[in-house]
Amino acid sequence: MTTEVKEIMANIDSLALYLKPSWNQKGLAKALGMSVTTLKKQEWYTEIPYIPTRGHRMWFSEDVIKTLKEYRILD
Repeated sequence: MTTEVKEIMANIDSLALYLKPSWNQKGLAKALGMSVTTLKKQEWYTEIPYIPTRGHRMWFSEDVIKTLKEYRILD
């Protein structure tokens, strides 16, 4: 696990503020400006690991973090 991923996981509560309503399929797709269908077709999508927290699916992978940064959802 990279330092970047560890930092993100350590700040899970503040990260939840970036995406509404949650880091689920619909929320992630909306935040990235994609449809859920388009999201599912992304090469990295099938590699996304997730952990449940606060009743939501929260995803953590370097590809997702990179994509979120590219779309300026995360600084």
